[in-house]
Amino acid sequence: IAASAAQDDSVNIFDISTGESKAVIKTPGCPVAIATSNGILYVALHNDKVAILSQEAVISTFKVSTDPCAISVKAETIIVGYQGGSLEAYSLEGIIKTEANFAQIHKERVTKVSFSPDGKFIASGDTSRFINIWNAETYEIIHKKLVHQTARITDFKWNSESTHLATASLDSSVAVWDVQAGKKIAAHQNAHKNGALACEIKDNNEVMSAGADACIKVWNY
Repeated sequence: IAASAAQDDSVNIFDISTGESKAVIKTPGCPVAIATSNGILYVALHNDKVAILSQEAVISTFKVSTDPCAISVKAETIIVGYQGGSLEAYSLEGIIKTEANFAQIHKERVTKVSFSPDGKFIASGDTSRFINIWNAETYEIIHKKLVHQTARITDFKWNSESTHLATASLDSSVAVWDVQAGKKIAAHQNAHKNGALACEIKDNNEVMSAGADACIKVWNY
């Protein structure tokens, strides 16, 4: 399946094999970010809540500390990013906030947070152009304020082996990072006029990106 969020307080579920809508689910607030795990959707809402959805209906909601803007789920843990730059972890078992102690490194809105595929790392990006890499078990910072881009981070993606991270930015560039070393290994400046909006990293040293120029491009790194 694929899911899209809309400002009319709804989430649309699509069958990716046919492209047809399977369900439109009304949410108890405006959805701003979606994460999925085992066919369940976790939707960050503008009203200080996270909604948990099946592919047919809202299952439940729970309250978070403030207005969320990013979310990621792995195993039994939900990571939520906030407007003020903070991160929190919630346990799916009982939906309680854990004692995770994320350092307050982001100073502005978190634009995205994502577990690595192997579950060992968490990446977070913000409107100040910074990327942080965290230990997913201890929540300690591994690489602080990785920076190449000069504007808001719009998207980032892990490769399947959790060794590299591709980042897209409103400054029109796309970059690739070696996660272990915490170093940029490739960058494509002016990849998309008026901003790079999305990216995907493949295991054959290729990055795909889409931008405000209505183009999809493939890059080698």
